Amino acid sequence: MFNQTKTFFSKLLTENLINSARHDIVKILKALIQSDTDYAAVVLNGSFPLTDKFGNSKETNVDNVVYKRETVRRINWEKFDDNNVYDIADENWAYGICK
Repeated sequence: MFNQTKTFFSKLLTENLINSARHDIVKILKALIQSDTDYAAVVLNGSFPLTDKFGNSKETNVDNVVYKRETVRRINWEKFDDNNVYDIADENWAYGICK
């Protein structure tokens, strides 16, 4: 029973982290478009404190996404589904817990 509960909460935490990161990425990309900033690509990194089996916590990079200017300019924000924000990335890397 304990392992099932632990797995459930671990999965819930991971889903909440991914949803929060997805929302933040969309906000950043929209702000970038509105700012009229000249750029070739935008690289976004997300970190989270992870605790090892010995109880030591360390801020760890858990998510890296890259969007080229051409990709960001193709987004139709009126119809864009935020759930696709990772799928349209030109490069995407996620730590094991975020996959």
